[in-house]
Amino acid sequence: MNRSHIIVVLFLVLLNGCTFRFIYNHSDTVFLWRIDDFLDLTREQERFLKPRIMAHVRWHRDNEVQSYIDFLKELQNRIRDQVSAEDLQWFYASLRPFRAHLGRQLQQDAVMLFATVNKRQIEHLKEELADGNEEFVERLAMTPEKRLANKVDGIVDKLEKWTGSLSSEQERQIAALMAHVPDVTDDWLTYRRGRQQEFVQLVQQASEGTAVEAALYEWFTRSRPEKFRDFYDATDAMVLSVDKLLTEKQRQHVIAEIQEWIDDMTTVLTRATIEQGALAGEH
Repeated sequence: MNRSHIIVVLFLVLLNGCTFRFIYNHSDTVFLWRIDDFLDLTREQERFLKPRIMAHVRWHRDNEVQSYIDFLKELQNRIRDQVSAEDLQWFYASLRPFRAHLGRQLQQDAVMLFATVNKRQIEHLKEELADGNEEFVERLAMTPEKRLANKVDGIVDKLEKWTGSLSSEQERQIAALMAHVPDVTDDWLTYRRGRQQEFVQLVQQASEGTAVEAALYEWFTRSRPEKFRDFYDATDAMVLSVDKLLTEKQRQHVIAEIQEWIDDMTTVLTRATIEQGALAGEH
């Protein structure tokens, strides 16, 4: 989980609030499409996955979404005033169980799918992962100054989706803060490629009949290496400093954006309760 900002909760569901309900209404199509991107699924694999995806979504709705709502409400409370180092540690600690629960839920079906993967699909997976690294390769070709400018632009863009418009002075101060965060692009690409190679090996081993459930879960839930500790610490310091730059209006904008997530998730749970009640009435 990227430690780039307190509102990095965005990556919990890989969606923004306005599409949360969409993913539940079209989950079989959306998730199947994403998996197909990486594995170029056969029809038999698609038939296996469709009911399993729906079962996992129901599990997630029934067992996890309320915890997300509770987490987001607490997040709202914590960012009403200036964010503290303790708040950041609470944030990171709160995310770990979500990831662990998801890993446990998915691992068996993931291994069953990987057991059916053929050599052509493994080569396709390698190519897709390599394509996903091109952004990092392009960054390495830039001068350090250009990389920093691109990072600042990206952070400002993401922040403004949550805070509303930032002033020119705020953007200038964010750029100054970012200059103190170590550039780990090269090391991160090496780490990323190593993780990808390990994942491909797990898929290949599963396709050959090797038991990989425990190894896959460990891979999915593994913490980031300590070699990036300086980067993490500098990023945390930047988060706390950026938080101090926010006006009250911007802080309320963030809280309102989080509330939209809460409302969307609550709607998902409410509709599920209504549907379950209707089905029970039919019997």
